[in-house]
Amino acid sequence: MKKLKETLNQGIAKRLEKNPLVSRMLHGGFYSILGNVFPRIFLLIAFGIISNKLGKEIYGQWGLIRPTVDTFMTFAVFGLGNTASKYIAEYRETNQEALRRTYLVTSIFSLLLIIILSLVLIFTSGLIAEGWLKTPSFKPYLLASIGMLVFSSINGLQKGVMNGLEAFKELAKNNIISICIQSVLMVVFVYLWGLYGVIIGYSIGFMTLAILNFRYIRSQLKSNWWGEYLRKLRLKDFKVLYSFSFPSALAAAVVIPVMFFSKAEIVAGNGFSKLTIIDISEQYMFMLFLIPTAVGQVALPLLSNILSKGGADSKRKYWKMLLFNIAIGSGAIFIAAIILSLFSEFILSFYAKGVLTQNIVFILFLFAAVFRSVCTVVGQAILSRAITWMSLLFNLIWAALFLGLLFGLPLYLDGALRYAWAFFGSYGVYMCIQISFLFFIYRKEKGAFA
Repeated sequence: MKKLKETLNQGIAKRLEKNPLVSRMLHGGFYSILGNVFPRIFLLIAFGIISNKLGKEIYGQWGLIRPTVDTFMTFAVFGLGNTASKYIAEYRETNQEALRRTYLVTSIFSLLLIIILSLVLIFTSGLIAEGWLKTPSFKPYLLASIGMLVFSSINGLQKGVMNGLEAFKELAKNNIISICIQSVLMVVFVYLWGLYGVIIGYSIGFMTLAILNFRYIRSQLKSNWWGEYLRKLRLKDFKVLYSFSFPSALAAAVVIPVMFFSKAEIVAGNGFSKLTIIDISEQYMFMLFLIPTAVGQVALPLLSNILSKGGADSKRKYWKMLLFNIAIGSGAIFIAAIILSLFSEFILSFYAKGVLTQNIVFILFLFAAVFRSVCTVVGQAILSRAITWMSLLFNLIWAALFLGLLFGLPLYLDGALRYAWAFFGSYGVYMCIQISFLFFIYRKEKGAFA
């Protein structure tokens, strides 16, 4: 038995030596999943405790605080994480000067946007709470979430930089540490300060991650060149912002705000309690979705790095890796969705009273994650080719589908159920459209490497 094990290990090692691309993919994918998926179990446990402590109505407010912050964060990050990931991966082996300029430009612009969007959130918090939601008590919670906005936006850029450097192991370690701290603090603080405690604990977790990531990035990109490159910066160095970051940001800005506005409309018509089952379902969907997200984060820098080398062999490797990503991500999520749906009633029994009767919402979100997983990896492939305007077009189509279903479904249906069906249906159609586009590109390029 021992001899057989040694023979298998040697065989695997030899195959990986012959195909370093697969080795890089497996290495990056393993650490991305380790750092993103498994720590989320702590968050799921934490939110189960928090939902029982707060109750459906107050916990429903938390279900709107997060998408509100995510909406502002989308504009604060401005696609800079994807920009850093793509171009740092391209320049890492060939052009250190361009790499440093990219890092400096994205960092400067990110800091400026974070300051602006934080001020916008402060000055519009009253309008959102009192004017739109008709809930003045929601305003202090929005103001308390400024820390969430600042540090999660910083994390967005840092994650792109570290993915571009292929620092998957370090990023995984930092995620595990920060999420564990985040989970513990939220549970402790909810018993001390209620929903304010959840917001504070969540913010401290993001702050911890920002500090850990900054320490690693500083160790890799020494700081003694910053002043010199800052003085040399010219207007043309910012070209990457409007040629890549801007359309990438617009593409992201379609999805998050649409989801936020939809949830806000549900609150306006049905109250915060309806968001409890949506938030719980999204947590599990995001946990499943982290598998292709983790793989996608590895895919963008690796696919960009492959394409930068040119040639028929590189294109062949590109398509192999892309199809491998899609198969692994969607297959793993489909299996996990089936297992979780079978135990949906058992899982929901641990949360606030009243959510158990809405397990169909939970199941719809689980299987929507399968569709979304394919869309995520295809989206990363589109970004790797720098055709970000096409990504924006696809997201606009998704938004039209989602809103059409949400407001087109019978109004007598429960608000949370309409939201879940709209989410499931829109991503199903969206996946089919993206796969068709991917097949079109493949047919077009197939002759070059056949």
